[in-house]
Amino acid sequence: NDIVIDHVSVSRIHAIVTKENDGYYIADNNSLNGTYVNGNRITGKTRLNAGDKIIILSAKLYFDGSSVAYQISNDGLSVSAVNLSKVVTNSGIKKTIINDVSFNIESGSFVALVGGSGAGKSTLMDCLNGFRPATSGHVIVNGEDFYSNYNSYKSIIGYVPQQDVVYKNLTVEQMLSYSAELRMPSDTTPQERNARISQVIKDVSLEGKENLKISKLSGGQKKRVSIAVELLADPKLLYLDEPTSGLDPGLDKSMMELLSSLSKKGTTIVLITHATTNITLCDKVVFMGVGGRLCYCGEPSGLLEHFEVDDIPDIYKKLSIASGQDGDKILEQNARYFENKHKANSHLKDVGYMETSSTNPTKRKSVGSLRQLSILIRRYFKLIFSDLASVILMFGQAPIMLLILTTVISDETFLYHDKAKQFLFVVSSIATIMGVLNSFIEICKERDIFKREYAVNLSLSAYVLSKLIVLGIICFIQSVILCAGISIMADLPTPEIVFGSGINFFLSTYLILLAATSMGLLISAISPNTERATLYMPIIIIPQIVFSGLMFELEKIKEVISWFIVNRWGISSYGSLFNIAGIEEMSIFKDADESVIGMLDIQIPGLDMFEHSQDYLFTCWGALTLTILACLTFIYVYVKVQNKNK
Repeated sequence: NDIVIDHVSVSRIHAIVTKENDGYYIADNNSLNGTYVNGNRITGKTRLNAGDKIIILSAKLYFDGSSVAYQISNDGLSVSAVNLSKVVTNSGIKKTIINDVSFNIESGSFVALVGGSGAGKSTLMDCLNGFRPATSGHVIVNGEDFYSNYNSYKSIIGYVPQQDVVYKNLTVEQMLSYSAELRMPSDTTPQERNARISQVIKDVSLEGKENLKISKLSGGQKKRVSIAVELLADPKLLYLDEPTSGLDPGLDKSMMELLSSLSKKGTTIVLITHATTNITLCDKVVFMGVGGRLCYCGEPSGLLEHFEVDDIPDIYKKLSIASGQDGDKILEQNARYFENKHKANSHLKDVGYMETSSTNPTKRKSVGSLRQLSILIRRYFKLIFSDLASVILMFGQAPIMLLILTTVISDETFLYHDKAKQFLFVVSSIATIMGVLNSFIEICKERDIFKREYAVNLSLSAYVLSKLIVLGIICFIQSVILCAGISIMADLPTPEIVFGSGINFFLSTYLILLAATSMGLLISAISPNTERATLYMPIIIIPQIVFSGLMFELEKIKEVISWFIVNRWGISSYGSLFNIAGIEEMSIFKDADESVIGMLDIQIPGLDMFEHSQDYLFTCWGALTLTILACLTFIYVYVKVQNKNK
């Protein structure tokens, strides 16, 4: 390479500039984190024009028409908030959460955002990191408009939310290993990944804890693992939301010392904290007051003098009673840390910022979806099999259901319509309920982790497919156990419509389980937490019984609803397969003349669901398959819309 950018998130050959007859061109070499020209991520070969600016993570390159000049810095990123305001509307009433806030954060500094409850600290941080952009004003990162260039910077900006975004069933090393595979370029060698993992473990002082499950760590150590995950990509700007929350004073000091040391290694660190005992370790304090107003921005040593108090807790007391005319006066006085707004605007001029940026926000693009799919599948398997209780639950359901079925299955099951239909209803209902139980909390239980990974570079399609593939394998095993056990216990009819009756029985059972599992994933996707998913589950399961077609007569709107019921198509596929319509209703009519049966005009409900033909069986399988595809599509669209700003 003619230009070397020494950063773990830069691919080995990241981009290529070539000279052709009609000019110069640049092409991204399928890198993980992309190449940006004038703020837009390039795909394929793009022509370069004099004055074009190329951004590769924190490196800036400028094309002058015949050569490339570049600036590569290993320092942290600088951040400027310029007249930031955030206004939200609730029930038609507008509320200002952040009010015209301006301040500077220098490269490589350690900054604390503090203030009372409701002062807008979390909102301000989300305005700075782009999760919830400000409604007015600008965020400038290294002289660039951050919102317009969000995608070009997101790979070198870390964020540790208040909740631990780690899988507690994995060991420290396993968690970091999977995260490194997802966040580091695909051409990173295993040796380089392992070296980076070892380095971040050392940076967060977790040596000797590598092989411990995260669930066995203390609260402070779990937070360090979350920080280590972000450090893997060597972020130049790291945001942390209350990393010391819940820690005792000793651990609080230890965490603050850790973050202070990390800032000196080339990472700008911004954190929210309510614990101010060790705030003197910070380089700067941004103190927010009532109404989202900036009350102070400067060194910790100047806090007490600025607010004219003897102790930091007195600042909170002073601001909390600020109301009415006197309160407005206090806020106005405190807000004059900057002599006037021209000081903030002069900073923009220095960094070459223009009020009207020529760049536009670029669409999010996931890179290496197949590679991510492989990593996610391996991680999901590891998560499942590292939790013994989950394994027992998933693979113990089928044997338990078989044990229950032994009490109702008999040799006469398929001699009578009623008994045969009862059997079909019970088996299909069992498969449906098992499928929903497989997956109804699988997405919502890791929502915080997904949101963070998706905000960086996680492919949504790879994530959803990894769930279905792993759960599909589990459904396969469950189907084998169910079908083998039932075949042994019951004398199943053996008509062959498509394949052998055993294969048909397995395929029907597998599709029922997989369709129900997809419904469970849908519940999980729309549920904000596991508690809500548990409440939603009956809403999905009860219609599977009511609209199955055997409990009640279906007509008009009820018939239409049944088209979307997995259990209805599961029962229909079994009935078609085993030719339930051909089974005599009662043994007393076995030798009776057909005319006698006709005179009795016996109506057998549900026979229209059991047409014994290849076409009808394919219709049932097709309906189950469409259910799977519809659920996956809805999950993809719903999650994408919910995370459209990430």
